[in-house]
Amino acid sequence: MSYSVGPELANPEDATQPVEEGPDYYEQTRFWRAARVYGFRDLIVTPSNGLAVATGGALFGLYLSKNLKVDGAQALGVAYASLGAALFGIVLAGLAVVAAFFDREYVAALREVGSLRVSLFGFWWVAALSVGALVSSVALTVAAFGGASRVVVAVVLTLATVSFFAALLGALELVGTLMRHGLYRAELAGRGIRIGRSAEPSEPDLR
Repeated sequence: MSYSVGPELANPEDATQPVEEGPDYYEQTRFWRAARVYGFRDLIVTPSNGLAVATGGALFGLYLSKNLKVDGAQALGVAYASLGAALFGIVLAGLAVVAAFFDREYVAALREVGSLRVSLFGFWWVAALSVGALVSSVALTVAAFGGASRVVVAVVLTLATVSFFAALLGALELVGTLMRHGLYRAELAGRGIRIGRSAEPSEPDLR
């Protein structure tokens, strides 16, 4: 319980009035709590993740069967590291662009339809995948150049490939998220929606 002092009261000792605390938005937007609200199934069981796993499995088999040489794994490690860092920057740039839509009216409209808490989590998720791709690609580079066993290199290669392609395809899906935010924001502006008198807009899918 917090208290506020009313400046209009003459006696400061009598000016403390209990004020109901609002929701703790910091706690609500922690990564794992936001992920639970978004839905782990919607994050993990996706066609893009399936394609990423299939690609990683294919490279795992190619490397163990010696159809993919060590120098190929080294080249992939360097490529994944550089492209993973670039993906992370692209995701942050996309987040900055879509955040420009979030004025007071747009936030109120998203809160009204119940999608405010998950409307930007996709960017956080893809950023996490990009970091995972970057870390695993560095591990792949170290293992490949350091002469680790073929099994170790194959496992790290698979992890780096899966995380990189999951981040890459997730970034592509964020383009659709950005487009939907833009279209929905334009629709709200066209209807002249204002806080307190919205016309019950249908719930948008802004994931």
